[in-house]
Parts: sequence; structure tokens; C-alpha cells
Amino acid sequence: MSLVTDEVTEPNPSTEPEQVIPPEPDDLAPPTAAASLRASIDFVLVLLIAATAFKGFIAEGYFVPSGSMAPGLLGFHVEAICPSCGYHFEIGRDQGDWTPPGVACPICREHVPLEHSTIEAGDRLLVLKGLYEFRKPNRWETVVFRNPNDAGQAYVKRAIGLPGETIQIDDGDILINGHIARKTFDELARMSLLVYDQAIASRSKDAEPRLIPERTGTSWILEGDKLRVESLPARGGPEVIEYRHVDEAGHEHSITDENSYNAAYLGPEGPSVHDLIIRFRVHHDGGNGYIGVTYRLNAAQEFELKLYPARGRAELWENGRQLKVAPTPVWNGEKEVVLAYWDRRLGVRIDGEPIWPDIDMDLPATPLPPTTRPIRLTAQDFRGSIDRFRIERDVHYRPMPRSSMQRGKGSQGERYELASDAYFMLGDNSPVSNDSRSWEITTVPARLLVGKPAFVHLPTWTWRGSIFGRSLRLSIPDFGRMRRIH
Repeated sequence: MSLVTDEVTEPNPSTEPEQVIPPEPDDLAPPTAAASLRASIDFVLVLLIAATAFKGFIAEGYFVPSGSMAPGLLGFHVEAICPSCGYHFEIGRDQGDWTPPGVACPICREHVPLEHSTIEAGDRLLVLKGLYEFRKPNRWETVVFRNPNDAGQAYVKRAIGLPGETIQIDDGDILINGHIARKTFDELARMSLLVYDQAIASRSKDAEPRLIPERTGTSWILEGDKLRVESLPARGGPEVIEYRHVDEAGHEHSITDENSYNAAYLGPEGPSVHDLIIRFRVHHDGGNGYIGVTYRLNAAQEFELKLYPARGRAELWENGRQLKVAPTPVWNGEKEVVLAYWDRRLGVRIDGEPIWPDIDMDLPATPLPPTTRPIRLTAQDFRGSIDRFRIERDVHYRPMPRSSMQRGKGSQGERYELASDAYFMLGDNSPVSNDSRSWEITTVPARLLVGKPAFVHLPTWTWRGSIFGRSLRLSIPDFGRMRRIH
């Protein structure tokens, strides 16, 4: 039976080959050419039977036609390359047959033409079947399952709610039995979406700069993807440069749940997001002061990380109050720095290692609007530079996908009660995902779980050309898209 759904497609299962029982050989007779041939045929048949058993009972391939998990898993899409900055991204084509003439680049905001784009197939998944007969899905794990409203359809989503829990969506976050559900930093990093990358944006000669000095005459100097600074000891405060976020028209705007995959049918005008990862590399050349990064959650809440390379010290501040202090090695040269706020949790990483345990913040969802300039870099008595400046965001869950909101369904904080064997499934591409928020039967019983997608395998890209005057279209293996799925 072939299943074609808006989520994943199950191929036709192969018919198991008829078992072949060869005659008993004569133990005393020397092997003949015919016997060797029979042995080779037997070996091939055994391999075919084993492959069929593996495919039918252990693993099986599925095809993804839609973008509910994009950009992590792609459905039908077109490839886009910004002519200004070179950023490569995908735009979904599973919401209809129309491809716009162009879109704005999500990084530099310059125009990206799509007139001659080619529709590419979605990802192919290798699914480990029956895994959940031995263990239950973990929260945040990607799962393939049967649609509870139509068991003939196979879907791929992320397990968010587990059996017996009460689920709510609150300002983009997930509440479990009234308490915030928090990811680990590694889970956050695997699910995050790119917002901005200075190394990519710096290739554009036409785009307006996003990193703006707080005042004229600053010692911050922007050189391509690198920010140089030579700050003097305390004299009127630190040197400050700010990141400003802009919309497609170049107007300052808060960071939203914009997903470049949806560019053909959704703009960046979604809800503002608060959960960000700020990454950069610091080069320390001299000075006894600090290099810092501040994240302004909103007009009333901010967090600041200060690093003192020459003194071997790190400080974390909240609204001018010191939260944490820790010794670090004295260092010259380079360090990779991460400041992250997600699921009302604050974390810092230096060269991939936490300086102190992540801090769970007792902050309620706030009605205060976020700022259009959420990030500041500061330096005082510091000589060096910053590069690889990059912003990512966490998945922001909407109360309902766009289609259901347009029909008047969905409300912030709606409660979903899960039975003792039921799961609550959501797609990462929350604005358009068809999932537990909008189904008539909202939860997935354990008996409908199919398995865990382990790999994206056999992805392809389309080659168009002509040979001897004849137009051809060929699907070419795209090994660069092969990857493990978490």
C-alpha cells in the first residue's frame, strides 16, 4: 500500500522472496561448477531475504513532501542563493504551486530572484521501526507516527508532551503541568534557526550595516566580518556597538519567528521571539579590562557577560546586579564565546564548556515588547577584535498554525490533557505545521508510533541541461545533505 500524505510518504513494501531450499550436497563429492553456481545463488537469495527483513521489520525509507520540520527536514522546495551575500537557503513549495519572482535574503535583506529556480524533492528518511517497542520517545525527539485522525497517513514531528502530562503553549515556550519545559544546551543547539551571520552579511556591498556604534568617534572599527577595538582605560564608560535587527524593507524591527523556508507565503511579521543564542570569537591582544556582550530581553530586563582575559575572570550581570563570578585561565589569543537565553534559562559557554551551571530564571512571560537592538558588544581597556558574530533563535511555538488561527481557532495557554499512553507532537516550523495543536484528535496513542528517523539518506538535487539538443532533467545524489537526525 502506498501512502502519500502532507508529511511523510511510505514506499511500497517489497514482497518477501519465496524461500529456496537447495538439495543436500554429497559430502564426499568434490564441488562442481554447477554446485558453486548454486552456492552463489543461495548467497544472493539469503542477502535478498535479509534485506527484505531489514526493510520491513528493522528500518524503512520515508519521503518528506512538506516543511513542517523545516529547515531541519525539507519538503518540496526551491534552492535560493543571494546574489549579494551568497547565502544559500531553501524556500518551501509544499503550500502551493506558486513561486514568487523573488524574496528578501534573510541575512542581508537584498533581493533574491527566483524566476529560474528548480523545484527539488524533499528529504528521504531512514526510519528505525519498532524502536519504541523497547523504550519510550524522549521529549524533543523526532518521531515518525500514524496520524491519529487518519492512520493511513504517516507524519514526522517532535515529541513535546509525554503520557499523563498537561501541555500548554505560553509565549513560545512549552509548559508541562504548569512548569516550563527546558531543553539542554545541546538540544537547543540542534533545534536552533539562524537569524544573522556577520561573516555572510559582510560579503554584501549594498546591504546596510547591522552593527552600529552607539556614538560617533568610537574605537570600534568594522572591517568586513571583523570588529576591531582599542579601548582605553575607564574614561567615560565602555565602548559600545549594537546589533540592530531589520525587516524586509530595512526598517528596524524586533526579531520574530521568521523562517526563510516560509518566505514564499509568510513574511517576517510574526510574533517576537526572546530565546536567542549569541556566538562570536574574541581575539585578545592586550589591555587589563574586559570585553562584554549584553542581551536585552526587553526594555526592563537585560543580561551582561564580562570577560577579563588578563585577569582570568568572568562575570554575569542581571540589570546591573552581579549574578555570577568565576575564575578563568588568563589568556591571550582566541576564545569562542556563547551567551544564550532559552526556555527562561541563561547559559554561557567558553570554547564549548560552561563556566558555571546554566541558571534557571524565575521570569514569567512578559507583555513588554522586545527591543529592535537586543545585543550590545562592549569593551573597556581592551585591545583586540571580534569575528564570527552570529545570532540564532530557538523554536518559537505558536498557539496554533497560521491556517487554524485564520479560522479563529487556538488561544494562548490552552490546556491539552494527555492520556496515560498518548503523546503531544509539534513541528519545528510552528507557523505552518499541521500537528497536535490543530488536529481534531490532538494526541498520538503509543500504538501509532512507527519509529525514529535516524538519517537523511539518498537526498538529490536536480540537474537541467541538454545533450544533443534534447532537454534533460536528472536527479543527482546530494551527499552533502546526508546527515543524522536527532
